[in-house]
Amino acid sequence: MRVQRHDGHPPYILTVAPLGADLSVYGRPLALIVLADPDQQSPSERDLAEFFGLSPAESRLAVALLAGRKLGEVAGDFGVQITTLRTQLSSILRKTGVTRQVDLIRLLSSVPVIAAGTPETK
Repeated sequence: MRVQRHDGHPPYILTVAPLGADLSVYGRPLALIVLADPDQQSPSERDLAEFFGLSPAESRLAVALLAGRKLGEVAGDFGVQITTLRTQLSSILRKTGVTRQVDLIRLLSSVPVIAAGTPETK
């Protein structure tokens, strides 16, 4: 879900995902709520490829998922079948050592971004 901002910046991306039936507190299921600011830097396709050994197609998919995109819309934009993306997602999960997409997003969100170039001087 996109959350509009009134300051002219791109909307926040709000994602709510169940954490699974096996995770609960006092018998109540848990959910992960992620609010992403598109103005903040995210790891690039190249960063993810180098860090996790992903192929170019897997890196492109990982960046799209990290941006809050769904497989269906990504398939249309990339011009591939959703089954192809599911295969790539399975490979990404295996290479990153996680078993669920929500855990993948959490992991990818924690990858540090090192800006290229020289820092700005004040």
